[in-house]
Amino acid sequence: MLGIIPRWWNADTPRKHVLGFWQAMKPFHDANCKQWFYNLTMMRGNQWAIYDGSGENLRVPSAPSWRVRATFNHILPLAILQRHKLVPNNPTITTRPANQMSDKDKNNSETARGLLKAIWANSGFQDELEEMASWMVPCTAAYLLTLWDGRAGKEVAPGVGTGDVRFDAAGPFEIVPDYSVSRFKQVPRFIRMKVRSLQYFEQRYGKKVKAQKLDAGDIYELKAQALATNGKVDIGKAIENHAIEYNMYELPSVDHPEGFHHICTE
Repeated sequence: MLGIIPRWWNADTPRKHVLGFWQAMKPFHDANCKQWFYNLTMMRGNQWAIYDGSGENLRVPSAPSWRVRATFNHILPLAILQRHKLVPNNPTITTRPANQMSDKDKNNSETARGLLKAIWANSGFQDELEEMASWMVPCTAAYLLTLWDGRAGKEVAPGVGTGDVRFDAAGPFEIVPDYSVSRFKQVPRFIRMKVRSLQYFEQRYGKKVKAQKLDAGDIYELKAQALATNGKVDIGKAIENHAIEYNMYELPSVDHPEGFHHICTE
């Protein structure tokens, strides 16, 4: 992480704000992705892989035809063990009343605790937690997004509403935080990048967008999968009618008093 970096990207329009932020953070994100690619390759047991002269692609150095390199995957069993440690069978859910002397707050606290347990049981939380842990072990970074709409649902007690809660695990390759701050909890904004089909944009947003010319270098998660499985797939042909969805979230600030949320493509 770095110290304070001035916001040098152009923010004349919401789209320029999003894409400018991505271009400003791209060199730092690329550096992290390079290490994550290497970690995934090592976890698959290919400890002989090294980066080529360009520093972009992993390869196995040539060896004499009579030599057979031994491959020992000591990382994968450890990764499986650590993954099980990270994923509890049942989460510990605790709530505390805002006012310990108020019976009303105590009752609301107990209601909220029961509500949270019910939401967890029916929200697919455990599946998303396992997905997050699968990224966390080899890459040491993963994200679990809690998406909540307080306007939905119904009020089950005074001041306690169900809302609409959804959990979504995200791999480290698709989340681009603001690298200008030194601690993650201070991050004021981030982008989530996903490769989407043109049909997805039309069905989800009612918008017709242009296809992007994409390759594995542009799509971090696809490149990670190719490296991990040694897959030789013409990714460019497979995603001809696709575009990258840039989904940016930003906390309230002087420029955006109510926060900032914008979804766009190139």
